[in-house]
Amino acid sequence: MKVKTYSLKVRSSKVEVSSFAYPPARKSSFLKFYKSLPRILKGNDIREVVSAVVGARKKKRSAIWMAGAHVIKCGLNPVLIELMRVKAMTCLCLNGAGLIHDFEIAFQGTTSEDVGRICCAARSGWRARQLNSSTRLLKKASRMVWDWEFPGQKDLPGRPAF
Repeated sequence: MKVKTYSLKVRSSKVEVSSFAYPPARKSSFLKFYKSLPRILKGNDIREVVSAVVGARKKKRSAIWMAGAHVIKCGLNPVLIELMRVKAMTCLCLNGAGLIHDFEIAFQGTTSEDVGRICCAARSGWRARQLNSSTRLLKKASRMVWDWEFPGQKDLPGRPAF
């Protein structure tokens, strides 16, 4: 099948330069930054999320956030903590990798080994003994601090489910 081409001038486009965000002025407020976001694509998605969270909290409803590991491993922990502090987030659900990154940061202040390099060398920073002891520590901490159940908890004692 041959690809049919057409002129860029007649193509319908989603984004125009006039829609771009503008950098907020120095020492500007978060509100000015928020208002500077583009009113297209992900800029609109952010506005929808903010609107839903604000609407839920005004009605005294929960704001449950779900995230993968990248939110933690990319250093957004302080932002998440602040969102919890101001009650913009009432519950945070993470996948297993998110829990591991959060634990590593709390335990040693670092996270995110070079998985590609490690896999090629058939190595891992998590030895079985360390993993078992970390699992026990997380299980104990979950009961003491957050009152949540650790994934794979039913499979303990012994090897973790993961």
